[in-house]
Amino acid sequence: MSRFGELIFKARTDKGLTVRELAAKAKMSPGYLSEIEHGKKNPPKDPQIIRRLAKALDLDENELFSLAKESRITPEKIRELRRFIQSRGELGFALLRAVEKAPEYKLEKIIKELLEEENG
Repeated sequence: MSRFGELIFKARTDKGLTVRELAAKAKMSPGYLSEIEHGKKNPPKDPQIIRRLAKALDLDENELFSLAKESRITPEKIRELRRFIQSRGELGFALLRAVEKAPEYKLEKIIKELLEEENG
């Protein structure tokens, strides 16, 4: 689960809102909202949806935008991962095959852990 999804889930449940109620206020589908909360989808790119979520949940809009940006898999993260994999030879190719099959919500965690290991 991303920090964005965790925050939305906690704020929604603290306010006693259902997924359907919050989705209606944010003008988004309940299924998409649920997938965001559980880290299966990236945060919305549409700034209006993020603003409506912040308003409905009484959250700081700037914090929500920051978390949304932080939670996305960026092209730079993908390039870093590609360099990391290519530097590992055969092991890297096996890793690449595994990563290609990983769902999006797990890919973010894989990238973060590999890059932290590489840089740490």
